[in-house]
Amino acid sequence: MMRFLTTPRWPRRAATALAVASALLTGAATRAQVLEPFPELLDEVPGQPGAAALPVTGIAPRADGPSRAAHNAAAIAQRFPQAQRAAMQQTLQQSLDVYKKLEARFNWPGNDVAGAVAAFLVGNYMVMTGQQVPDEHFVAVAAQLRASPRLRSVLAAQPAQSLRDFYEQQAMVGTFMALAQMSHDRQPLPADRLEHLRQSARANLQMALRRNPADLMLGPNGLVMAPGR
Repeated sequence: MMRFLTTPRWPRRAATALAVASALLTGAATRAQVLEPFPELLDEVPGQPGAAALPVTGIAPRADGPSRAAHNAAAIAQRFPQAQRAAMQQTLQQSLDVYKKLEARFNWPGNDVAGAVAAFLVGNYMVMTGQQVPDEHFVAVAAQLRASPRLRSVLAAQPAQSLRDFYEQQAMVGTFMALAQMSHDRQPLPADRLEHLRQSARANLQMALRRNPADLMLGPNGLVMAPGR
């Protein structure tokens, strides 16, 4: 994921979002942007083997309801200090545009929910650990999610608009977190603001996975529990 975010294929959109993210993160301390749409949906995912060989079509639900990108960005931005909300809303919408480029790059179906959830998990993992994530590991997480019967069942039961909102918010936050880590790599944040950001990432992963994020490892088989956990 990090490798593709640094490619010159589409520098303008990513660079704009990255610049705004950098400005936001070096300003007032951010609040935790924890989402809670379907907190149980990933309970059975970590520890399952990756499924990179499975086709991406016809596996996981697609979020084909009407887009509400501005609405969803505004909802997330409400978790930030008031002075940052307008800029944060714009950055989140740009982050969604960046994510759509990721979908195309990996030849995923448009509005593929598993891919957006993978972006959410990987982006937060990057911030929590301070590590880059290779494209192939990001793809493995998406395949792992698509192969989860529980995930497919939970997502398929959601109303179309709720699923679209979930897809957009997951993609926005995940891509923003990845861009925030890129910003920190280029220009390190003050220690207190970096810790606020990492606390947000840990809280996001704890909410989504209902596990201690410190027990997770991300690799070629997707997300797994660390040995001995």
